[in-house]
Amino acid sequence: MLSIVQTSAALEMVHSLLRLVRSPFMGTFLQVMSRLFLIHVVTLRSTEAQAHWSLYLMVASWSCVEIPRYAFYTFAQFLESKDIPAVLFNLRYSLFMVLYPTGISGEMIQMLMVAGSLAKGTAEGFHVYGLDGPVLSTAFSYRLVSFTFLGYLVGGPYMWLNMYGQRKRATKNRKKSLASATAAPKKKVEGIQWPVTDENTGARSSLITNKQIWTSAFEGLKDDDESNSSVDALLLKLKKVKNWRRDYKKWVNISVVEGCKRPSNATGMARAGLEEASNSFTFVNKDGSVESLYDAVKKGHDAKECPYWTYVVEGDLREDFKQGEIAVEYAGKSGTPYFNYKNKEQRLTGDALKQQLQQWVDYGTIEQDACDAVTLCIDQPEKYCNLMDHTFVILGATSAMGPIDVLLRYGCTVVAIDIDREPTWNFLLNKVKNSPGRLIMPVHKSKLSSGITTQQEATAAMDKMIMTPNPKKKGSFRWVGPVVSELAKYTGCNIFTDVPIISRWLKELLVLPFMISNNKKITIGNYTYLDGELHVRLSIACNAIITHLCNDNDYTKVAFLCTPTDCHVIPKAAYEAAKENYNNRTLFQSLFGGLLGEWWWWSVGWWL
Repeated sequence: MLSIVQTSAALEMVHSLLRLVRSPFMGTFLQVMSRLFLIHVVTLRSTEAQAHWSLYLMVASWSCVEIPRYAFYTFAQFLESKDIPAVLFNLRYSLFMVLYPTGISGEMIQMLMVAGSLAKGTAEGFHVYGLDGPVLSTAFSYRLVSFTFLGYLVGGPYMWLNMYGQRKRATKNRKKSLASATAAPKKKVEGIQWPVTDENTGARSSLITNKQIWTSAFEGLKDDDESNSSVDALLLKLKKVKNWRRDYKKWVNISVVEGCKRPSNATGMARAGLEEASNSFTFVNKDGSVESLYDAVKKGHDAKECPYWTYVVEGDLREDFKQGEIAVEYAGKSGTPYFNYKNKEQRLTGDALKQQLQQWVDYGTIEQDACDAVTLCIDQPEKYCNLMDHTFVILGATSAMGPIDVLLRYGCTVVAIDIDREPTWNFLLNKVKNSPGRLIMPVHKSKLSSGITTQQEATAAMDKMIMTPNPKKKGSFRWVGPVVSELAKYTGCNIFTDVPIISRWLKELLVLPFMISNNKKITIGNYTYLDGELHVRLSIACNAIITHLCNDNDYTKVAFLCTPTDCHVIPKAAYEAAKENYNNRTLFQSLFGGLLGEWWWWSVGWWL
């Protein structure tokens, strides 16, 4: 009976492979195959194993796990997660903590019993039903059991960690369901929003919108002067994709391949995709009216009145600044984590930095063109280390990966766009204070004072908030100590809800006389980041700002922070180096890297 029941569990692998259930295939495969191996190959071959107490430990653990699991699945067919009895939910996602270790222990002891029987000759080699005599020799069967036993040292922790991950996700989803059932009325929807994809329910599906944007992007491959049959075939394949959540990565790769064929492909796809995103995403105004993001930003961009005052503050070192130097903080050696460095403040400059750059090239840390670019900056600091005539608009000024420190260090004028929170702007004010840079900030007119009617009055009021009168120079102000300014209360913006007026402020700002005098060296960069769908909305909002700014000033340059999760084109030299490293991999890497995958290292770490 035990062998029949456990053999029928092989259907679970088929269900997982065909995506009929959400269970991950690898975890299901390991669990089911290990049990089939134990029943048919191990326990049934040895009477000693069948008589040992470990068999009862193994079977009892299996039973105590599976009975609540299948009961849970039965309830899940008819009830939502929040309606499933809490006792059953907790049994389903908690019993494994004890029963997985006990069950695995019983299985491993069973293998030890069979290995002992094989070594003593009291058990035959493994059989196959329908054939007379053992198929495998006793010696080979012994090695197979021993190898499987060692595999349990890796597979056991993986199974436990996999189930623990499922427990976290299921608990999180159940809490959300319970919270939504008893939650207070939702906050008023405002600002940039995903488009409604189901008018009947009001649902906003990110998957449907995402696929539509990618479809529009591939439409950008079409050329009026050429046959588009290959593009039409590609679009037909894309439209037939049913599981976009699983398969979208393939189409990201395809887009890069198509973009590499000719420049017009890359630009055509980018324009078509971004245009679709701008027209698809909506903007909910404060009065509740809804319009496309593009229309909302254009209306705000062209408005007569700007809702922000502009405040300009310069660092203490700006007046005497001539040029900086290229310096890299480095105090370790290749392969040593930064937190283990003895001297974290060491900075490499000049010839020492050049030597280290070449070592990095030889080691494979950076490529030769990166080394050449930094070397050029080292040799010509007067050209590359003085940004006094540059203006850089940073969307997400306090981003950990943003360039604000380097820009201020070299005297750049930084237009900072960031969230309207007091600590954020005190942080930025302190950064510019001890630098040769210049910081330009948006200050809410409505928050500052109702009695201020001109920019000059606003500047005077803001100066008093951040500085004190300078006794050495009448009519001017100076910094005093670390900045904790009242001005920070009125500064900043929310890109989600303020994208139209941010665009309007930048339009007015970048035509001021001191901006125009900067030789039209203006760059706008997006360095914002949030998790999940918020990041998509944030990126679309920033793109709307960048688009209108570039339309106003054709000399505006664009920068953004790449993500390692994209599909990137790499130089041939980098490809050849990666290929060579792969071909020179060790035997250990070849065997276990491909066979076990990433979770091998998690399992090793779990045991250690």
